[in-house]
Amino acid sequence: MRRVEPTYPDLFPLTHQLGSVPLGPSGVSLDLVGMRLLRQPLPGADGDTYVPKRPVRVLVYGAVAKSRRRAVERLMEGGCGLLVVADEPLLPEDLPSPFVSDQLTVVNLWVPSFWGPLPTQALHPFREAGFPVGTVVALAPQLPIQECMAEGLATARSSGAQFVVLAPLSLSGEERHFAYDRAFGEEGNSHFEDLLFHSDPVDVARTLEINASAIAAAMGLREGLPGPSTALCKASCFAAAASLLVWARRLDLMDGVASSGWRLRRAAQALLVAGRDPAELMEEDNLRLVPGFDAWVEAFARSLWARSGEPFASLWMRWLSGARGG
Repeated sequence: MRRVEPTYPDLFPLTHQLGSVPLGPSGVSLDLVGMRLLRQPLPGADGDTYVPKRPVRVLVYGAVAKSRRRAVERLMEGGCGLLVVADEPLLPEDLPSPFVSDQLTVVNLWVPSFWGPLPTQALHPFREAGFPVGTVVALAPQLPIQECMAEGLATARSSGAQFVVLAPLSLSGEERHFAYDRAFGEEGNSHFEDLLFHSDPVDVARTLEINASAIAAAMGLREGLPGPSTALCKASCFAAAASLLVWARRLDLMDGVASSGWRLRRAAQALLVAGRDPAELMEEDNLRLVPGFDAWVEAFARSLWARSGEPFASLWMRWLSGARGG
């Protein structure tokens, strides 16, 4: 097991990974730490499994969890929470039984076909067993944009997902050229070439995320990780903090250096340390006791968690106003 620093820490607030990223049957895998496609294995990172003194949140791929079942058991016994990636067909009996169901959160993967192939595994057995389940939707250019995002989210819902994590795919120049040449050859495609090579990648990623976010809301799919819980942090606390982190990131995308995202980020990290159920804190009117929850942050958090009221409602409409086709 090793410490990791995800490329998108607001989307994946995890600190450790057990094992490496195995290649799937198609010869492609998605590394969630770097949000990049892998076509060959990374250097080995298995090593001995140590159980940290304080419980942490650990990323583990299903193939690794099945082959290192005892290591997974030890981590759960130590109060750690696991985000399990269903990178191959996976059933609840393939994993050790957690002390509470939300100690394990299970996600499958969806990547646009232009960049795949990467199958999206079924989540229904885990959902029926009471585990939180969702889909990591890799946001990458593929035309037409809205139809592509709708396909990804429809696939997520049909696989059994209750939530989605919308994460931009990190694409190297080599990966872009490889996929483009494979798809279009010498004839090329001027429209897609402009999108892929002559557009601002940050703007493209933001457009993809906004469109996907709007479609997810229409489909009734929540955004952001709802777990896993640890012995020191309830799932309700983690889910609330994770939702603040998602919107900290979105404030940064909309407002740049003038963003107030750092305020939400600071409050979310403090909430994770506190480990308290936000509903209990709000009922006791003690949310302000958590560092970072000033008047604006508290108002935003309350309206975000209720999905109604200000200032979240205005921010949500401003976010959706950036949606457009392509």
